[in-house]
Amino acid sequence: MNRWVPVVLAALSSGGCFLSYGLGVGPTVDTRGEIGMQLSLRANVGAALSDNDGISEMLRVDAAPPGVVTPQVSPVLGIDYFNITDDDVAFRAGIRARFQLAWEDVFRGWIGAGASFAVLPEIENHDNDGDEHTLLGFELEGYYLDDSEADPPEGEAAPAIGFFSLMFVWEQVYLEDDSFFDDDW
Repeated sequence: MNRWVPVVLAALSSGGCFLSYGLGVGPTVDTRGEIGMQLSLRANVGAALSDNDGISEMLRVDAAPPGVVTPQVSPVLGIDYFNITDDDVAFRAGIRARFQLAWEDVFRGWIGAGASFAVLPEIENHDNDGDEHTLLGFELEGYYLDDSEADPPEGEAAPAIGFFSLMFVWEQVYLEDDSFFDDDW
């Protein structure tokens, strides 16, 4: 365990920080023709490449409430590239892995991969030096999901679907490219 301490200290002192959290809501559709709605709670943690961009690991939980749509809960993991322009518009692109637990006629688990792209105009800059941003915009996602639990007839592939969403997203972003130790040393 002690072997990792110098690596962690070097990583913390050499670069900056990218943190974000947010909420999303929007419609979904899949290639079976099912239309739904999902709510999203998300968090990103990563490294800032500059005061304008960063790379982060993303963890998100999506859920569809029961009643009007097929209820589902979906943990989503991914890697994002984030950039905010001089015009105060942020762009985020990423790759995703999604595990979707749905209660259709029976309980089903879908697993797959996909991609995401978001356009998020800045609505507030809290400290005027560019570190903290409040963003509001849209995110488009698409996934290829496979039903690994299905038992298809011999010679046929397991059922797969395309899953797409367009979410309205609010996000709070902290992006600082200075070393953590610059102010203290």
